[in-house]
Amino acid sequence: EYGEIEANLRCNYELNGIISSSRRPCHVPHTWGTCWQMSVAAAGVDVGDNYFDTIVASDILLYVSAYPALVKTLQELMMCCCTKNTTTTIFVMSWNRRMKGSSEFFERMKKAGFDCQHEGKCIYTFRYAAER
Repeated sequence: EYGEIEANLRCNYELNGIISSSRRPCHVPHTWGTCWQMSVAAAGVDVGDNYFDTIVASDILLYVSAYPALVKTLQELMMCCCTKNTTTTIFVMSWNRRMKGSSEFFERMKKAGFDCQHEGKCIYTFRYAAER
């Protein structure tokens, strides 16, 4: 049951004026490293011609062993679900925990074709640059 996650999404949407209380937010349960398109289909979500301009995440670098799957998922999201003009699509991440091995994530992202920019105050933006 993902009711609590959807309730949190709805609350954040309403607080930020994105949707009314009558519209259900889109939530797609997904495991990093698995096929995003299959997760979307299993959730019964019709993305149609909708694309993401921005993907936002916080505190996702907890397990170094999960970095390969996380990077794979981010690549897939950027390639299949974002705006067709990849120079305008960004992944924004808040990361303030300094854990041993965390730098491996940034190395893997660079090797996978992402450009990273430190925006200050623990905020990082990534653009997928595989089409350079």
